[in-house]
Amino acid sequence: MEAEDILLVDEDERSTPPELVDKANEAMGESIGVKSKKVYDKANSVFDEWCKKNKTEGYITANVLLAYCKYLYEEKKYKTTTIWSTISKIKKYNELFRKIQIDHTQITAYLKKIGQSDEGPKQSEIFTQHEMARFLKEANDEEFLHVKLASLIAIGGALRHCEIYNLLLSDIEVSTDENTMKVKIRVTKNGECKVFVIERMKEPWNVIANYKKHINRRAGSNNDKLFIRYDTKQNIGKNEIAKYPKYIALFLGYAASKADLYTGHCFRRTSATWAVQNDISAIDLQQLGGWKSFKVAEGYIAESDNHKRKISTKVFTESTAKKQKTETEEKENLSRDEKDKVVDIKGSGTPTINLPGSFTNCTINIIYK
Repeated sequence: MEAEDILLVDEDERSTPPELVDKANEAMGESIGVKSKKVYDKANSVFDEWCKKNKTEGYITANVLLAYCKYLYEEKKYKTTTIWSTISKIKKYNELFRKIQIDHTQITAYLKKIGQSDEGPKQSEIFTQHEMARFLKEANDEEFLHVKLASLIAIGGALRHCEIYNLLLSDIEVSTDENTMKVKIRVTKNGECKVFVIERMKEPWNVIANYKKHINRRAGSNNDKLFIRYDTKQNIGKNEIAKYPKYIALFLGYAASKADLYTGHCFRRTSATWAVQNDISAIDLQQLGGWKSFKVAEGYIAESDNHKRKISTKVFTESTAKKQKTETEEKENLSRDEKDKVVDIKGSGTPTINLPGSFTNCTINIIYK
């Protein structure tokens, strides 16, 4: 269904030259960005196909969208968060390109209602440092070399599996002394370039040693992709790379059902979690993950057991500043008390003086008369 099939033309557009209308539509497309527009187009295209099958083509109303929501939830088994996102794209698309305004009150109420019964979003499981160290030490290079290298780079930069897939040979730069590796992510999910540096570390964390072995294994290939199959020299697919965490989990002995919980987002979550456990600041964590929202970084910190333990400790521990203030006040009070400890003793000859208690820094005046 083309946009012009249901385009509602207002009075201003009736008097607007066609060539200016085209430019106006182009400008509206640019307002949501080139990359976003493709996503919006795809969401609306799928919706249009559904409308065509259900004979509602050309009639986009609140009831039609509500029925589409019900279809996505009951038949496609979409989560409410996904439905929210999909409907939002369709709404925006139709507002910009079809001049259609729809009351979404009923849709909002429906999504809130079904959202109450939804489970929270499932997050990937993460590896502990002990588990990753074991895998790096025990897994043989013949089968797992590319998995080792990908995991080290991904954890070092908190990368998504699609960013690992997009890496080219030219994106990796090892220093002449082989002490550092600079990794360039040309385009992240947020549409920005990202560069990070990994230092040479002792085994089993030596990413540079694994990189050199990887380069030797792929020798003779003209493929500029970093991760290729050693035998065929063909690209390793994005979906295959997304399974790397699962392969590691299986190697560690987890059952298949448990290993399935280690998704393509595992390395990114593992990286952020380790960083928080090592007391990284929220600002540095945000830079590591490339998150635009500070709330995401705060979320990782808030969920950290290390952070929770520190908060609990602070509850039961007197602050250093308060403790120092108390000690200073006690010393000042003691000093004033000692100044008052002046004892006058009257006697003759060589008296024997017995004073109760102990005295420090006090003055005793003995007067003979």
